[in-house]
Amino acid sequence: MTSGAQCRQCGSAMTAGFAAISIDGAVTPLLWVAGELTRGFLRGPSVDGRERAAIRALRCTDCGHVAFVVPPPSAEANAEGQT
Repeated sequence: MTSGAQCRQCGSAMTAGFAAISIDGAVTPLLWVAGELTRGFLRGPSVDGRERAAIRALRCTDCGHVAFVVPPPSAEANAEGQT
């Protein structure tokens, strides 16, 4: 499914997708988290109370270039049917 975006490297169409991590067979979408990295419990990243958003990935259908995008909060709310 093309996204309507054009590749910044070669100008071809971009295909929409998402970035994910797989740990022990569980697949989870990657998130953008506001602010600098701080460590919490057991030295893991602390994300409590921070703005978070799913990362969209766009891949060029010709050269394979990948771009990561975090839509603005208003676009995410509209995509989820919220106002």
